[in-house]
Amino acid sequence: SWRVTAPLRWVSSLMRGRAGKPVPPVPVAYADYFGNAPIGLPFAAAEADGLGLPVTPSEIVFFTICSRNFMAFARTLHASLVRFYPGAHFVVALCDDQKDFPPFVAANEPFDFVYLDDLGIPDWREMSQRYNVTEFNTAIKPFVFLHLFEKKDAAYVVYFDPDIYVIDHLTEIEAAFSEGADVILTPHMLEPNERAEMNERRLLQYGIYNLGFVGVARTPKSLDIMRWWGRRLERECIIKRDEGLFVDQKWADNFPAFFARPRILHHPGYNIAYWNLSNRSVKWAGDCWLVNGLPVRFVHFSGNNLDDPKVLSRHSGEHRPDTIGDMKLLLDEYREKVFASGHADFRKIPYAFSWGGASGFNEHTPKPAIEAAAAAASVKPD
Repeated sequence: SWRVTAPLRWVSSLMRGRAGKPVPPVPVAYADYFGNAPIGLPFAAAEADGLGLPVTPSEIVFFTICSRNFMAFARTLHASLVRFYPGAHFVVALCDDQKDFPPFVAANEPFDFVYLDDLGIPDWREMSQRYNVTEFNTAIKPFVFLHLFEKKDAAYVVYFDPDIYVIDHLTEIEAAFSEGADVILTPHMLEPNERAEMNERRLLQYGIYNLGFVGVARTPKSLDIMRWWGRRLERECIIKRDEGLFVDQKWADNFPAFFARPRILHHPGYNIAYWNLSNRSVKWAGDCWLVNGLPVRFVHFSGNNLDDPKVLSRHSGEHRPDTIGDMKLLLDEYREKVFASGHADFRKIPYAFSWGGASGFNEHTPKPAIEAAAAAASVKPD
């Protein structure tokens, strides 16, 4: 780098009779943020971190975060994943009271659980009351990554929002890890779309990358970044777009600069959702799902309202089931799978913490009427 080679340049200048006093390099206070890890590593250093070697699916740990009333979505995500990755290590980080509350019985589920007390969050109980349900569920994400890396010895970890539906093998994710990527991200959109309801200007308020998916490889630097992210999210995982903050997601705009080997997926088959449907055409090809002529990898049914067949997402008025072509078939299939996974009963389980947070208001995820009525009528078991 320029600083590292400064002494050599000065010696060269001295020999040519042009040298003045050497100017000492400006110190970089990297350790103030990320500990003592190096500032950056060139791609050639990937193997020194254990990266850049072939990665098998069995080396990847997948996880989601949800509360008990969202367990049917977690079940559906898991079932869609294991169609293509049988035996995948799948974990649910439960952002709720960990007590069983039928139909939620943790021991009956086909996946592992991580609980809030496992995560080493300094004061998660205070966070659970200050944050609304959306903020708190997203605030614990870096702590789950750290738990899986440090306590479970995971080498590669992939996060999915619970309302994601896997359609095919995640070929490009496997390839990215194998090629040495230490973080994998999907942008909300892959090209400008000035006339769309959710255009690039609006998305500047929410973040360049959608954090419904993120993959991270364990390296000393990635662990430091997760610790930094966790410190930020303890107090600043908030929905205040006028202040440039949107839960965990806006902070991730920094990831391509902070990580040494970021990989941004430009494949349109990843993270298909209402925010990019103006540029993506989903079609059933008779034996597979395609988007813009490429395989669909996973769909993100963000903001879904499965009780209303006329709604794709409560966040979008532009895209509806009658305007999305063949993707309506996927939405219908997804709705059927979620209800078959017990959604009608799970959603009645009251959330143990503060739905609206300290403000009492949750713009992003209004409290469902059925959940509110159930919470008012229920008595939680011991």
